[in-house]
Amino acid sequence: MKKTFALVCLSLLGVTAAFAAGKPASKADVSAAVNAKVANALQNNNGAIKNNLRVDFRITEYVTRYVEDGVVFPSEDEPQNGRIQKGPYEADLACKAYALDSNWLILSGTCMRYSPDPVQVYEPTYYERDGREIDSDFSVGNYSIPAKNYAYNDDIMLLWTGDANTAKFLSELPKVNVLAVSSPNKLFALSDVNTFKINTARLGTNAIRERKLKTNSIKGNMLQLEEGATDLSGTATDPLFLVTPSGREFLAGYNDGILGYALQITFNDIVHTFDGRTSKDYFTLSEKDLNFIKKTVLEQRPGDWKRIKNRLFLDQTATPYFK
Repeated sequence: MKKTFALVCLSLLGVTAAFAAGKPASKADVSAAVNAKVANALQNNNGAIKNNLRVDFRITEYVTRYVEDGVVFPSEDEPQNGRIQKGPYEADLACKAYALDSNWLILSGTCMRYSPDPVQVYEPTYYERDGREIDSDFSVGNYSIPAKNYAYNDDIMLLWTGDANTAKFLSELPKVNVLAVSSPNKLFALSDVNTFKINTARLGTNAIRERKLKTNSIKGNMLQLEEGATDLSGTATDPLFLVTPSGREFLAGYNDGILGYALQITFNDIVHTFDGRTSKDYFTLSEKDLNFIKKTVLEQRPGDWKRIKNRLFLDQTATPYFK
């Protein structure tokens, strides 16, 4: 943070000198130049891709409606406060996270896609009947960092904290820039002058690898990477980064793998296990994700927006999307 502050100060001296050497500058010109220099300093984040954090948290789920022997419990006409709860069913998760700001972490939305099918609940009874969940409530807690709360959509998850020690730690990490695109084709266009890298985990260690986008692989907001015989496929929550020639790093997408379980969510599990399943597909981020970040930050910590908005980009890496 001190280094960034020093760079900004030196840049501002350069701005002042440049105006002094030429025509007198208006107040608006000086302000625009200062803002541009500050934004550029905020976006310089070489090394961000390797500074991921592992965030562990726990999903606690209560089944509130279920089917047993073909009968729905409780029925649709029962009052809301009369709904029966079964559980809790708990499972521990772990996801890669990156610092978006000193009080913010960004993770993949797949962190919350922890099961592709409805949770199958089996509770032996005297008649050995089984129950099937059809509706549930869940909460997220037991963070490995002091997180205040979370928000997520289909693509990204945000955690925020007001803890001073956590904020100090995050302030010293390179912050990710976020690159959304209106179509995955935009990433192919950007690949002419930029490189792409993934950060994937194998045997408990991270491996950062440069990869090429695979031509003719676009399906919706998905694309694939070229894979040689020794290339590593990505796993759930692995990020895809675009890196510019100057070293600026942009979070551009995530692996579409899901978090699966060696053991299904079961009542009063003692051992909670998970694994990140592999996938050849990566999904890109979109304008709605940028707006989701804006909405969440302004609702929860509006004072942070003046910095975070300078790290959000759409279709290009030169100018932030939000003014």
